[in-house]
Amino acid sequence: MKIAFQMEPLTGINPKTNSSAHLLLEALRRKHKVFHYQPQNLSLKNGKVLALAAEVKAWDKISEYNWIDLSTMDVVLVRQDPPFNINYITATYFLEQLPKKVRVLNNPHWIRNTPEKLAPLLFPDYVPPTLFTRDAAQLTAFYKEHKDIIIKPLYGHHGNGVFHLKPKDDNVAALIEYTLATSTEPWIAQPYIPEVRKGNLRVLFIDGAIVGAFKVVPEAGEFRLYRGSMNIKHTLTKYETTMCEEIGTVLKERGLFYVGIDIIGKFLIEINVTSTGSIDKYNALYGAKLEKLFWDRLTIY
Repeated sequence: MKIAFQMEPLTGINPKTNSSAHLLLEALRRKHKVFHYQPQNLSLKNGKVLALAAEVKAWDKISEYNWIDLSTMDVVLVRQDPPFNINYITATYFLEQLPKKVRVLNNPHWIRNTPEKLAPLLFPDYVPPTLFTRDAAQLTAFYKEHKDIIIKPLYGHHGNGVFHLKPKDDNVAALIEYTLATSTEPWIAQPYIPEVRKGNLRVLFIDGAIVGAFKVVPEAGEFRLYRGSMNIKHTLTKYETTMCEEIGTVLKERGLFYVGIDIIGKFLIEINVTSTGSIDKYNALYGAKLEKLFWDRLTIY
């Protein structure tokens, strides 16, 4: 196949830990023809989607960058990292112009229309009480109602900007004022879920099927993840399996091929559809090769 990766520059990436690198190197091992381009080097000209791309022959052997027509590809993988902003959205509009014979993963329409922290609302039985707002009075009222809450920016990632507002906290009003003043996006408020100390459950899906799960446990004294966190194996409970099977059906219908979801306690917190990682973490825990399963299950139209 001819495969184009839309992602950050290859220089500076650690191929041993980066999930996109795992997918790219496995594609090369299978003798596919692989190209790399950055999302800002995507153009739409007279209906044709063009990318300033280079052929990758090995991790350290890349051709010159030239403009190519992405309609000549079999697969385009959207692997750029957040922030999920207007530039990210614009790239999805461009990629939607590609002919149906080009399989774009994840589906750009549903990347755009499945915001990762709003998407859990598709499954209301599994979602905690949640407020999305930029209104200080509503955030304050939510805090007074639940007394122990988490607030975070709607499009934040990797634990950035996440605050725990504890009961009888004298700084709540000032913190709410500060967060709204320093960000233009809506904020999310949810009750604090104590089970987060035991770990955030990450479940991975390929083509709608559950392929793996593990817990990310925050370091001592921390409730946020990705900051000194530890990964541990996890076997899904019957409740978690039922939840994930329902979610997987919708993911497959939407062409969301590689996805990770986050569960804390009994609640669905996030559905990650942009550049889902975790391949290296899962492989290290289970001695697996998730990138092989990815390509084994991928078919083109």
